[in-house]
Amino acid sequence: ATSEREKEAILQYFPGSDVLLADDLPNTKQPVFTTKHKQPGTLSCIFIARIHPIKNLLLLLDILKDVKANVSLTIIGPVEDAAYWQKCNAAMAVMPPNIVVTYGGSLPNHALLPLLQDQQLFILPTQGENFGHAIFESLLAGRPVLISNQTPWLGLEQQHAGWDLPLQKPQAFVAAIEKAAAWDQAIFDEWCRGAYQYAKAFIDNPDLKKDYHRLFS
Repeated sequence: ATSEREKEAILQYFPGSDVLLADDLPNTKQPVFTTKHKQPGTLSCIFIARIHPIKNLLLLLDILKDVKANVSLTIIGPVEDAAYWQKCNAAMAVMPPNIVVTYGGSLPNHALLPLLQDQQLFILPTQGENFGHAIFESLLAGRPVLISNQTPWLGLEQQHAGWDLPLQKPQAFVAAIEKAAAWDQAIFDEWCRGAYQYAKAFIDNPDLKKDYHRLFS
């Protein structure tokens, strides 16, 4: 299992099993830290995921309708549910003028780093991830994330790396986006460094490799 939550799910279906824990092995090549120009009152965001109900793009679009700041959202990912994507398109068609949404299609993994570095906030209100590689890639790139609390990436706000919020409180997502939009350059840089250090602490953890040696020995 890759997390305590996943271990609990396995034991629910296979009671009494011997379950070993080992985090997913992510990309551990962290780029040099970079920042991006940040003007208070505006925010550029990115959503990278499959277009599928579990990733909650439609919820994100509904959340953005309540945001008063000037926000741009870039959507990246393959369409896996055509009917759901049709609903998302209908929501995008009635966005307020301060919200600009564009769809960039599906991109190979090697193209994501420069795209992430060109944004100011990664958003994914997912219904559940056992790891969430796109989330980690954003942290690795030094960009804060706004995600649900249904992933292993928790305690983000305390580290100034982003937010992990309950899906039952969409207004908390609105407040986080408004807060990020209000950042000036110095505060934005502080949160970018928080995200960068959060990812660095994960890949520098010696237990990551030890868990896999134990798993396969």
